Amino acid sequence: MITQPQILLLDEPFSSLDYTTRVRLRRDLKKIREMIKIPIILITHNPVEAYTMADTLVVYRYGGIEQVGMPKEIFDKPKSEKVARLIGINNIFKGKICSALENEVVIQGQDRIVAPKVHGLETGDEVTWCIQSNQVMVLRDDRPLGKAVQENIFSGKISEIIPKGMSYLLFVEGDFDLEIEMPVHAFERLDLRVGKPIKISLKKSAIHVIKGG
Repeated sequence: MITQPQILLLDEPFSSLDYTTRVRLRRDLKKIREMIKIPIILITHNPVEAYTMADTLVVYRYGGIEQVGMPKEIFDKPKSEKVARLIGINNIFKGKICSALENEVVIQGQDRIVAPKVHGLETGDEVTWCIQSNQVMVLRDDRPLGKAVQENIFSGKISEIIPKGMSYLLFVEGDFDLEIEMPVHAFERLDLRVGKPIKISLKKSAIHVIKGG
């Protein structure tokens, strides 16, 4: 900064740091950015880092730009399967539009899925659809279903559980093979374990549909 640069390029500056130091330096960098008022290009392979640090996010792959936009826009609505995978979405499936209504579409693939309607989609179109792992809900047997989770209910069995500190990652085999991330308190309350049958809900509003199979 002594040379008063007009632009700052940071190539994975936090990659070799421990978690606590990484979080602290991210906060420090945000403060510095407000002070120096120059463009900062930060290169990272960490989706969380990209989401939390960027004003504008550029998804770059094999020498070409895949998508440019606000972080929330890209994470909520990746424009392609490639982008979805690059930002860390692993619940990605193929299907075909079997019904296109005013506000929703029905997708036939491994099973039927109800999803929000996307402009330009018509009956018969091949599509890719995805849902983030933290948007998959594990349903409780002792509670009635709320309105938001009455659609897209499926069965499965937990095949693997990976603790991540503040959350757990569940892998479920069944109607769909899914990855589910849930906070520790929810995991413990539901008494989940490998081999346990569960029911899950894929919230319609959390499903993103991409034209093209």
